[in-house]
Amino acid sequence: MAPELETLHIDNVNPGTIYHWPRESIEVTKILMKYHTPGDVAAMGVETADPRVVKLNNLKVMPDEAYFAIRTISELGRARGWNGMPELLPGINFVIGLPGETRETFRLNIEFLKRLLNDDVWVRRVNIRQVLVLQPTPLWSQADDIRQLLRP
Repeated sequence: MAPELETLHIDNVNPGTIYHWPRESIEVTKILMKYHTPGDVAAMGVETADPRVVKLNNLKVMPDEAYFAIRTISELGRARGWNGMPELLPGINFVIGLPGETRETFRLNIEFLKRLLNDDVWVRRVNIRQVLVLQPTPLWSQADDIRQLLRP
């Protein structure tokens, strides 16, 4: 006899998908919330809130699009589940060390987070990761510049 499932959580969520297909995304979110375990995290790769860095690195979601996706999931998922936890809250992933970053990038990232706070948008967690430069990715040719950027 198979053991009973105790926890069922999702993995990553593409904020661009939510932005471009909001109606369908809301439907899917409601279905997920029907079958998952409350306390779930919809991890979203925002990467940066600097539109210039988004363009330079060919990232897939602009800051306002990411904000829309995070707010949408927050509004749906903040309802309390059977265990007292919010059903499904966004998780935000930032990457530090992307080509083109400046002090302005960090200011924009902080302003993005402050906007969420000021607008009462709930998030479960914020991850800040350092870019990983691997051979033979497009960033490999910029490895020395990225290392310089990441030095204290």
